[in-house]
Amino acid sequence: MNTAIDFYRAPAGIVPATPAEPRANSAAATDRIDLRRLLAMFRRRVGVFLGVLLGVLAVGMVITALQPRTYQARAEVTLNSKLQPVAPTSTNDRSDQPAIPSESFVDTQVSVITSEANTAAVVDALGLARDPRFAPPAGDAKSAGAKPGSGQASARDAAIAYLGKNVSAQRIGTTYGIAITFESRDPQEAARIANAFAEQYTLGALENKRTGARDTTSVIATRLEQLRQQALADSAAVQRYRIAHNLLSTTQGTLTEQEISSYNQEVTAARAQASEDAARLEAAQRQLQAGGSGGVGEASLSPVIGQMRAQQAGLAAEFAALSSRYGPQHPEVLRSKAQLDAINRQIAAETQRVLASLEAKARVSQQRLSSLAGSLDASRGALAQNNAAQVGLDDLQKRAETSNALYESYLNRYKELTAREGTEQADADMLHRADVPRNPSSPHILINAVLALALGTGLGIAAAFLTEMTFTGLTTGEDIEERLGVRYLCAIPTLQSVAKRGERVPASALLEDPRSVFAESFRSLRASIAMNTTEARIIAITSALPEEGKTTTSICLARSMAAAETASC
Repeated sequence: MNTAIDFYRAPAGIVPATPAEPRANSAAATDRIDLRRLLAMFRRRVGVFLGVLLGVLAVGMVITALQPRTYQARAEVTLNSKLQPVAPTSTNDRSDQPAIPSESFVDTQVSVITSEANTAAVVDALGLARDPRFAPPAGDAKSAGAKPGSGQASARDAAIAYLGKNVSAQRIGTTYGIAITFESRDPQEAARIANAFAEQYTLGALENKRTGARDTTSVIATRLEQLRQQALADSAAVQRYRIAHNLLSTTQGTLTEQEISSYNQEVTAARAQASEDAARLEAAQRQLQAGGSGGVGEASLSPVIGQMRAQQAGLAAEFAALSSRYGPQHPEVLRSKAQLDAINRQIAAETQRVLASLEAKARVSQQRLSSLAGSLDASRGALAQNNAAQVGLDDLQKRAETSNALYESYLNRYKELTAREGTEQADADMLHRADVPRNPSSPHILINAVLALALGTGLGIAAAFLTEMTFTGLTTGEDIEERLGVRYLCAIPTLQSVAKRGERVPASALLEDPRSVFAESFRSLRASIAMNTTEARIIAITSALPEEGKTTTSICLARSMAAAETASC
């Protein structure tokens, strides 16, 4: 049977075999991916893969080595969830439990830590404005014609920007703890500034609270003195207005009102007394006109008239007795009659005096009533004037009451602030101070190495596939049969790729290690030639370029055939 190798034989009349038909590409015929072909391709391009991988790793290590080392320090603070009041905040203070901080309050405190005001306080506490790193260049300050002190302000702003860029705060889980981290190239500086932020938020905030309380107390004290003077002035104005308008008063009202009340009572009593006296006088006069002096009721009340009436009764009895015994001209009768007439005249005179007394008393009562009525009218006139002046007094009193109430409220507030002075409590406490970091936080060598390894692996695989796709030569037996249309016998590896260390002569390797892959490849070639030729005596080995291994292949193939002949004999 003729084969394709007969094309290379010397002309001996032997017709070469028909070229083999190209094999169908099994990988192209199906949608499945041939893993063996992929692995074979990867083995062929393992050098490209390793080169790209090692190159990316080298670049990653170089970048890692060139990156500046930064250190991160962490301090932790905790919010006081329950502040216990030391001093009462007011006179009606109760021992209520303080409210627990809410989620929004904790988030707000996280923002307060990194706020510009807190950062500026840390810069001032550490004196970073005097740090040469933040000082503006001398040339810029001179060229700009800056005023004295503007350079320090610019350095302070630069320090604030530096701290604000490198500080961060975050809540620790769902607790009331807050972690404050600061990143710097100097580990000592990182720990120092992180602790400064924590101290400023705890002790600094407490000091600010105390300072604010003292300032508030001072302002209230100044305002309190002003309000006291105003209250005194308003109260004095009320009293001056009272005196000027005769609006003097006691706890029972103004003096005019008290006078009118008293006059009303006295006028009522005087009117009753005058009416009584006039009635008694009128009754006595009617009795006198009707029945003589003896019938006057007021006269009977007089003790003098009572004695006279007793004498009159005795003399009348004596006169009656004498008259019945003697005649009218008898001296005893005349004497008795003269005595009786004398006593009657005395009674009449005394009765007239009583009537005169009643008349005088009635006149006095009427005059007293008139006087009291006049005084009452005068007091009423004064009251009308007082009521007109009361409008201004009410306005002054309202001003005085407002001033006194405002002064009293400020006084109570001042007493509360002075009572609580020195009892302020911090809103947060230091939980853990920041330690000086020993290892840099950036660059992270392990992470960079993993990233470089992943990137190198991806790029290496991509480069291997790209190299394989752009390669136009022959790589596999299927490639040879499909593209050239000839039979593929076998592949001979290079000795360096399969031989053990120290083996460098291919012809000797066949005899020294007959079980090696290198020797097995020539046995496979020998078998392929034997199966595809008919009584071949000459085997030609050729190549497209010089020094591609024609001589080595010829010698090794000849030794393999000789070894096979020797073994068969």
